[in-house]
Amino acid sequence: MKTSWETTNLLLKPATQGVIKDIVEIEKKLKSEGFFGGDSEDKHLTYLDNPDVAYWIITTKRNQLIGYIILQGLRKTGRHGSIELKRMALTETNQGFGGEVMDIIKQIAFDHFEAHRLWLDVYDHNERALHVYKREGFAVEGTLRECIRENDEFISLVILSMLEPEYRASLKA
Repeated sequence: MKTSWETTNLLLKPATQGVIKDIVEIEKKLKSEGFFGGDSEDKHLTYLDNPDVAYWIITTKRNQLIGYIILQGLRKTGRHGSIELKRMALTETNQGFGGEVMDIIKQIAFDHFEAHRLWLDVYDHNERALHVYKREGFAVEGTLRECIRENDEFISLVILSMLEPEYRASLKA
């Protein structure tokens, strides 16, 4: 399996135990801003050893850590043809990095892993992420209403997906 990926401005490299503390700090920051929940350091370590998961850090070409990606469902792809973008976290916004990362994620899912469907969920109030996903061609499938409880508040999740034929069509556009 190819382990590293490159965009115009970014590098995606395999996550290692040495960056987990930094990733947890990124999550804490984004969680405090209400963008998504987070996982414990131990949970992140289990992702590293899980053959069903691809886990990459996102750095600038100057090696500044600005986020990470977790894809899940890789071993099940043959049967169901579906990969989940479990998490995409970026600390640098409004610089076009989200689109760059989404382009490479789609390439990885559809060209490398030969998925039929790439899907994700996002907090319904995370308008910035919803905008990026819709702009990148993801279709809204529905909403899981008030399905997560955080700090005595219920949060809804929007489910989005892209199918392989939609991805192929977007390359020709």
